[in-house]
Amino acid sequence: MTDNSNNMKSAGCIIKGKYLNINTIECAAHILNLLLVDFTKIESIANSVVTARNIVTYIKKNQKSYYSTLK
Repeated sequence: MTDNSNNMKSAGCIIKGKYLNINTIECAAHILNLLLVDFTKIESIANSVVTARNIVTYIKKNQKSYYSTLK
């Protein structure tokens, strides 16, 4: 399993060339992280993330008042 960096991809190619029965697998978590970083460069998504973080922060700071509204 690799983290998708160029040196890891190059090493994977070398290994696959020498050992034909070995396959390399790129790290799905790393790919997902890179994708989410790219998504947050889109202004509307970045604004939504900021809003969601603000809501979570508010709820965490005001849990008692939040839970009392649910009754």
